[in-house]
Formats: sequence, C-alpha cells, structure tokens
Amino acid sequence: MTLVEWWDAASVRAARAAVQAWQAREGFSPPERIARLGIVADLSGYRAVDG
Repeated sequence: MTLVEWWDAASVRAARAAVQAWQAREGFSPPERIARLGIVADLSGYRAVDG
C-alpha cells in the first residue's frame, strides 16, 4: 500500500506528468501490468473529511 499526502493540486499534476513521461519513455503500461498479474487495485484520490 502506498499513501501520499500532496502539498497542493499543482504538486499532484506535476508528479502525474513526470510519472507519465517516464512510463512513456520506458514503454511501461500500468493497466497491462495490473491485468497480466491479476492485481485488484483501488486507485483513487482521497481527501480528509472535516469533523
């Protein structure tokens, strides 16, 4: 499990862009890898709830 707390939305966008660029250079396809290995993933963005 990996959990990350980002500083702000711009940081999330920058990280996503960097990872996608690396994946493109390497020819890495996360959906293909997940399917091939039979991984059940819960990929989402979560936010803290006040209260």
